[in-house]
Amino acid sequence: MLKNTITAVLLSISMVTAAQEVSKESTGAKPEKMEYGEIVEVPGATKDQLFRTARKWFQKNYSEKAVGENVIYTDDSYLGEMAASPYIWVEARVQGKPTGAGSVNYNIIIAAKEGKYKYSLSGFYHESNRSQFGSGGDMNNAVPDCGEELTSLTAWGEIKADCKAKAEKIVQELKETMSSAASNSEEDW
Repeated sequence: MLKNTITAVLLSISMVTAAQEVSKESTGAKPEKMEYGEIVEVPGATKDQLFRTARKWFQKNYSEKAVGENVIYTDDSYLGEMAASPYIWVEARVQGKPTGAGSVNYNIIIAAKEGKYKYSLSGFYHESNRSQFGSGGDMNNAVPDCGEELTSLTAWGEIKADCKAKAEKIVQELKETMSSAASNSEEDW
C-alpha cells in the first residue's frame, strides 16, 4: 500500500514537471535576464586615464552631492576599480497617468586595464512603499514578489521596461564618457 502511494506521488511530480517543461517550450519564451556588461577596447588609453575617467563619471552620477547619499563603495586606483550600489526611480501608469512606482537598486562595477575597461550592471531589485505598488523584488522575476494583487503583471511589465530603458541609457552615457579617456591626458596637479 505504501509502495503504491509513493509510486503515485512520484508519478504525479514527474507529470507536473514534464507539463511545466512543455509549457516553457511551447511559448518559446526565455526570460530576458536584466544584466549589462562587456569588455570595451579604448586604443591608446592607459589604465590611469581610464580609471580617472571612470572616477569622474562615478562622482558626477553617484556621489553624495549627486544623489543625496554616497552609494560608491569601491574607489581603488591601484586595482583600477570603481563600484557603487545606486538606484533608479521607475514609473508605471495608474489610471493612464505615469506614477512613481518605487526604486530599483543595482550594482555597477568598472575595472580598468591598459587599453580597455570592463563594466557590469547587475542585481536589479525593485522596492516600493507606494500604496499602488508592492515591492517586486528581483527584476528577472516573471511575477513580482508582492504578487499580482499589489502589482499587476501589466504594471510589472511597465516597471521592468522603464528600468531597462534607464539602465541602457546609463550604459550608453558610460561608454560615451569612457571613449574619451585617451584624449583626457591632463595631469592631476
